[in-house]
Amino acid sequence: MAKRFSTEWGGTLRSYIVTKSNLKFILILNLCLWLCPNSFSQISSQQQQNAGSKENFSYSLTSQYGVQTSGSATANMVLDNRALLIIAPNSTITNKIGGSDGKSSVNFDSTSTGANLNINGLTGQNNWIIQQAEFSSTLKTADNLTSDQQKMNQLGNGSALGVHTTTLNIEKSNSSFQTVFNQSF
Repeated sequence: MAKRFSTEWGGTLRSYIVTKSNLKFILILNLCLWLCPNSFSQISSQQQQNAGSKENFSYSLTSQYGVQTSGSATANMVLDNRALLIIAPNSTITNKIGGSDGKSSVNFDSTSTGANLNINGLTGQNNWIIQQAEFSSTLKTADNLTSDQQKMNQLGNGSALGVHTTTLNIEKSNSSFQTVFNQSF
């Protein structure tokens, strides 16, 4: 006994004839597929994680020599500040990190209420010879004042000086990092 089936696929009408032998083949094929062991798909996942921290501590010692002038005056005053400082060529300015043994140490303790610092092995040896120095600060009444400016109080101050500054700069920083890499297939 044969049965005819029609199907439409892709716009084309096709007819199939199913016979007993074809039907047996289809049933055996389905039975085999049903009795075959299950197959499983594999999923693989990989994760890589890195973490770390970095602490930096640095310190430096610098010396500077120079001049500084400052002043202020009312509109009816003239201020003239002058400063000149020439250091002789054979002067020495030496800052050294490392004591006589070449070593230095820093102990920095930080707490919630403050910090303590203990440094050993920093030396500064400054032998600067002044070749020429001139410092002056002059205040005087301005010329050609208006009548209102003549009635004003005359106020002013000025200074000119040589300056030597030694600076110890300390920097401490903490940083942390974390990287994560995921891969699935």
